[in-house]
Amino acid sequence: MLRNSDIRRMRRFSISLLSALFVLTSLAVVPADAGTPHHRHHHKLSAQHRRHLQMLHRRHLHKLLLRRLHSSMPNGVAFHRFYDRRTRSVVHVAAIHPGAHVRLRPVPASVTLRQGALVKTSQMCKRVHCILGVNGSFRDLPSRLPRGAEVVNGVPLRLRSDEPLQAVFSPHRPVSLGSMHTEIQLHQEGVGTVGIHSVNRRPGRDGAALFTRHYGPRTPSGVSVRVDLHSSRLRLGHQYSVDVHGLQQHTTRAIRTHRELTLVTHGQSAWKLKWFMRHIDHYAPITLSTTRPAPAPQTLGTSFRLLQDSHEAVPGLHWRLVRNRDPRTVLATRPDGTILLITIDGRWRHHSLGASMRQAAFLARRLGATQAVNLDGGGSTTFVARGHVLNHPSDGYERRVVNGLVVVRSHQAYEPHYRQQLH
Repeated sequence: MLRNSDIRRMRRFSISLLSALFVLTSLAVVPADAGTPHHRHHHKLSAQHRRHLQMLHRRHLHKLLLRRLHSSMPNGVAFHRFYDRRTRSVVHVAAIHPGAHVRLRPVPASVTLRQGALVKTSQMCKRVHCILGVNGSFRDLPSRLPRGAEVVNGVPLRLRSDEPLQAVFSPHRPVSLGSMHTEIQLHQEGVGTVGIHSVNRRPGRDGAALFTRHYGPRTPSGVSVRVDLHSSRLRLGHQYSVDVHGLQQHTTRAIRTHRELTLVTHGQSAWKLKWFMRHIDHYAPITLSTTRPAPAPQTLGTSFRLLQDSHEAVPGLHWRLVRNRDPRTVLATRPDGTILLITIDGRWRHHSLGASMRQAAFLARRLGATQAVNLDGGGSTTFVARGHVLNHPSDGYERRVVNGLVVVRSHQAYEPHYRQQLH
């Protein structure tokens, strides 16, 4: 049996032996080629290897993100990314079945048009909790207001009575790509009618425009009257009982509430408004009626038609905007009612070259589309899923735009045989 003194002696020996081994193994031996070009080259390869590992890590995270986004898509909605060898470009495509429990709607950068605000597509997508989204229509310069009509949930933010290039989204109907006509009239039985040519757009030389709170705090100058709604805000497809009063000459007016509208007229329309105000009976009903192109429309302005009934409809090829290879955003439809949101990356020399409008039309047709229109492109082209930008904008960063076109959830259930029920 070992005594306590022997045990202490063995512990001291073990500690000494371990200390000696630690000192021997921790001695640094300088290699013979330290400081030579070969050694520096070894460090350079290590840096390249680290960058390669970082790139692989980013790709892995991107694949994980795509996998998670694909799994979160509702029934009837899908998107994918591929490299198109004909245009040598990276393409993102979202397909929305007509029976999916989602709806397409435009999202304005700001509900007050006069501010001319610009917002990133991803921010607009997050604001409305969208599933998928792309950038929207072109904007006018220098006003930075959207081109064409913009109607959200039936509320006209910007509208003309005749809009030549529009995309109208309606529940239980296929997307309509083409012209849109809307009639807005101020009427009293036995007195007459004043036709209104636009909403929240400056009236022309002989025009009449109706301004709402969405335009801004004050209207343009002109011969104007105040129109007070008896019910909620102005929506297309309704008839309202109104009060009309306060005829003013060539002055601006303040708009305080959504029920308070202002009718501004120029030229011949100003003479008609004066005659109407001189003869109306304020104790008899006065109505403001609006027609709508489709039930509860969501409409967005487009630029050029690319496909019409499967035939190419691209305008003159001598235009620089048409001929050059640029990033593109395309809205298209298939014969079964499926909606396609297509983005083509461009201006990346070794990554993605972009496409001309003619090439974009051919690509939409290869994807099964029969109708296609062009939306804002170039540096504005953006493809978003759940608020994440999946494409590579040509500016190297996401550009701020005037509006977006997004897919949001709806309360209706997914119906795969939707088209058969329409007949």
